[in-house]
Amino acid sequence: METGPVSELIKGALRLWNLDKNQIRALNFTPMAGNSKLHIAMFPWLAFGHMIPFLELAKLIAQKGHKISFISTPRNIDRLPKLHPSVSPLITFVKLSLPQVENLPKDAEATTDVPYDKVQYLKQAFDDLKEPLSKFLETCDDLDCILFDFAPYWLPDIATSLGIISVFFSIFTAAMLSYVKPASDVDDRSKPEDFTVPPKWVTFPTNVVFRIFEVLRIFDQTIAGNVVSDFYRAQEGVKGCDMIAVRSCMEFEPEWLQLLEEIHGKPVIPVGVLATTEYDTGVLEDKKMGYSIPRNEKNGYFTRDSVAESLRLVMEKEEGKIYRDKVKEMKPLFADKDRQDKLVTMSTQFLDFKLTQNEVFAAYEHNPPSMES
Repeated sequence: METGPVSELIKGALRLWNLDKNQIRALNFTPMAGNSKLHIAMFPWLAFGHMIPFLELAKLIAQKGHKISFISTPRNIDRLPKLHPSVSPLITFVKLSLPQVENLPKDAEATTDVPYDKVQYLKQAFDDLKEPLSKFLETCDDLDCILFDFAPYWLPDIATSLGIISVFFSIFTAAMLSYVKPASDVDDRSKPEDFTVPPKWVTFPTNVVFRIFEVLRIFDQTIAGNVVSDFYRAQEGVKGCDMIAVRSCMEFEPEWLQLLEEIHGKPVIPVGVLATTEYDTGVLEDKKMGYSIPRNEKNGYFTRDSVAESLRLVMEKEEGKIYRDKVKEMKPLFADKDRQDKLVTMSTQFLDFKLTQNEVFAAYEHNPPSMES
C-alpha cells in the first residue's frame, strides 16, 4: 500500500519526537497554511458509550473538511444518530458484518444488546473482525491514519504493516488512561485491590483511583470467560500506537496529560472535552467538580436515600458549596464551542503535521482562549 505525503510528514514528526524537549523547541516550527485534507478511519468498541464520542469527534473533524470512514457493524451504524447535511458528505459509514460466535445472541452487535455476562462473547466476535478490517484498510490507498478504541489491541500491527498511522483515541480522561501500564515499566498489579490505589508511575498526590466494584467486574469477566482482559487490550493498544488522542484539554487536567506523554514516550493530543461519560467520576471528584454517590463497594449498588442525600449535599448544604463554586468556575471551559473548535483544529493540524505536539501545548500555555462567559 502506498502512503501519501501527509503520512510521510507524520512519520517524520514521530522521528523528531525522539529528540528531547529543548531540541524540539529549538526547531522553531511554524504552522503552515496549506489546504491538505486528511482521510481518517475510526474504529470504536461496540458500545454506544464509545461509538457516540467517536462519532461526535468525527463530525467535528469533518467540519474542517476532512474525510472520515466510520467503521462498525450494520446494526450499530443503523442505530447511530443521523448526520447533519453539512457533514454527511464527508463521513462514510463502513459496515463490517460481525462474525457469529458461540453463546452470542443472534443480532447482538453492541453491549446494550446483551446481559453483562455475555459481553465476553461480544469481544470474541469483535476480535474476529481483525481480518475483514484488514481487508478494508488494504483498499484505502489515501488513508492517512486510523483512530481506534481500547478493544482492538491487534490493530496497531495491521496499521504498521500497511503504512497507516494508528492513533489510540481514549474516551476516558487522561487521568484514567494514565492507569494503563507504560511499556517500559513492570506491572506488579495482580489483585483487584492493587488497582484501587494510584500506580507507582503516578508521582503526584491524587484521589483518582478505580473503585473495587469497577475492578471486580473486569476481573470476574476475564476469569469467567478466559478472554483478553480490558487492561491488556488498553496496554497493548497504547504501546503499539503512534500517538494518543485524549478526550480532554490542557486547562482541565494538565498534570495528567503531561504524565501520559512522559510515561508512554509518544505524542498526546487533547481533542477537547466533548460529552462527559461515566468514566469521568474520579477526576471530576478529584477536582471538586462532582460528588460520588455512596455505593456498596463490592457491587456498586446505591440506594434511593443515598441519591437523595447526595443531591441535597451538592445543591443545598454548606459542605456542597465547594462543588457548586467549582462547577460555576469551570462552566466556560465545557460550554465554549470556540475553544472546542480550536482544539479540533489544532488536533487535525498535528495529524497533518503542521504543528508538533510541543507547539500544541505551548500555544495553550502561552495564549489560552479567554474563559470569560
